[in-house]
Amino acid sequence: MKKHLFFKKLEPLVPLLVVNSFGLIGFLMFLPRSVFYYEYALVLGCLLFFKKPAYACMAFSFIFLLDLLNLFSSSYLFSIGEFLSNIKYASLFSLSLTHVLAFFAVLVYCAVIFYALKHYAPKIKSNRNGFLLGFLFFYALIFSIDICNGSSKIVTIEKVFRFTQKNVSSFLLKEYFYFFKQRLQDDKSVPVVLSKSEVSATQQHLMWDSSNKQLLIIMESWGLSKNVDFQTKFQKIISSWAVQHHLKPEWGQTRFRGSTTSAELRELMHVKGNYMYFLHHTSAAEFPSVFDKKKAAGYDTYGFHSFTGKMFARATWWHNIGLNHVFFRDEILTSKIGKIKQLDGNSPFPSLKDEEMFDFMVQQTKDIKKKFVYFLTVNTHLPFTQEIGDVPGEIFAEISALPISDEAKNQMKRLAIELLYFISAIQPADWDDVLIVGDHIPPYLRDVDRKFFSAAFVPYLFLTH
Repeated sequence: MKKHLFFKKLEPLVPLLVVNSFGLIGFLMFLPRSVFYYEYALVLGCLLFFKKPAYACMAFSFIFLLDLLNLFSSSYLFSIGEFLSNIKYASLFSLSLTHVLAFFAVLVYCAVIFYALKHYAPKIKSNRNGFLLGFLFFYALIFSIDICNGSSKIVTIEKVFRFTQKNVSSFLLKEYFYFFKQRLQDDKSVPVVLSKSEVSATQQHLMWDSSNKQLLIIMESWGLSKNVDFQTKFQKIISSWAVQHHLKPEWGQTRFRGSTTSAELRELMHVKGNYMYFLHHTSAAEFPSVFDKKKAAGYDTYGFHSFTGKMFARATWWHNIGLNHVFFRDEILTSKIGKIKQLDGNSPFPSLKDEEMFDFMVQQTKDIKKKFVYFLTVNTHLPFTQEIGDVPGEIFAEISALPISDEAKNQMKRLAIELLYFISAIQPADWDDVLIVGDHIPPYLRDVDRKFFSAAFVPYLFLTH
């Protein structure tokens, strides 16, 4: 009897846990989100102050949608602004069976939540004071844990204990408010020049390089392994391959933040901020890009990308930062300038094969005497679905032995295949100096994969003859 009464007293806490269950699931799955978002309290408020649970269901639907959009964007290192600005291009993505199953899982989850809200609505009405007390206790508790964890954005103190590396609680709508504020004040979202401690690889090796034929390659999802033994072996094997092809390799690392567009701002203009600023501004006056400086020195500038130029509006802002000629997937497929017809379907972005785009790039720029060429790859984008399996070669054996997921191993093998191909295709007649640099950490969802890579640095490889 006493046990029954004890659980009866705890019953007001059940709706609190139900409404916040996605955060608890995310915590167990190591999803890149705060454990709790304060906005879900609005759902509970609807149960308290409205007779019909339908209002609580509508509030939950709205907040959960914002939660999912934020989760998807942060999982792949996009800001919510980048994601919302490009959501109109969702039809360009190639959905897998996993995506479809995830969609139905979300529908089932929502149905369970709606049922729970409807079930507990009358119980909350009959025990309003008990529920209100549980409500206040619950949010006071997670607020206190967030402060002690040292992750609170409201009250900042030195952490008492580390409960989780993530925020325990935060406001979901903050990023959305910032995005819409930036849209209303576009001219004020001015990029910021990087500090001396954040010198990009391009700034170090190509910005002031005077050789005639220069190539910059930004590699999609090429991260720096925290496993020093593996990273050393990886670099040694790649270096040996470069030496066999009469190239001098030099390795380094550079800081990264954000998504691929952030990496482009870092390497191309040595700034941090939002690429959308350059949709309506040219770089030459305020933030001279590497293309602007090369053009002033008499170089012709080229840009190549294996995916569509519509995504992130690269077809617009690449011109605005000093590229004379740009080539994307769509233009090549619909024109007679190339013979490439096969798309790579191993990521959500159906694109040209990076190796074929590389060959096309070489042919398009072969006769240019003084050139600075930029190539952005895409085939190693996540989620990565290609099964590569066992490939002959020491580097692939090293990757196969790593304690990471099969997806991570396959993606790293594909990346190694590209690196080896690019190195073997670099001819003295075409290129003097080549810089290959990663854009960001591979945004894996599995904790074991994320922890394998540095959260602050990406590698680069500088090749000279």
